Parts: sequence; C-alpha cells; structure tokens
Amino acid sequence: MNFGLIPEFIGRLPILTALEELTESDLVRILTEPKNALVKQYQALIGFGRR
Repeated sequence: MNFGLIPEFIGRLPILTALEELTESDLVRILTEPKNALVKQYQALIGFGRR
C-alpha cells in the first residue's frame, strides 16, 4: 500500500514478493532502452517542430 497501488487492486493479488531497489543505472535503462522509451518519445516530440 505504500507504493501508490489502490486497495481494490491489491486485494486481487494473492502473491507477495520482495523487491530490490532500483539503481540509478536501472532507471536510466528503463527510460532509454525500450522501443517506446519515454526519453525517445520526448526527443521525437521536441524535434517534431524543427524540420
């Protein structure tokens, strides 16, 4: 409940698990590596009007 999940959603999950903290490099990978990465989307949006 401390991570922003609503109680209605939590009540439907029967499994508990331990998670490790993300490092700064993990966060950078998440924001830059996927095909639809957030950083790539912003780069495309910012560069859209410069043509």
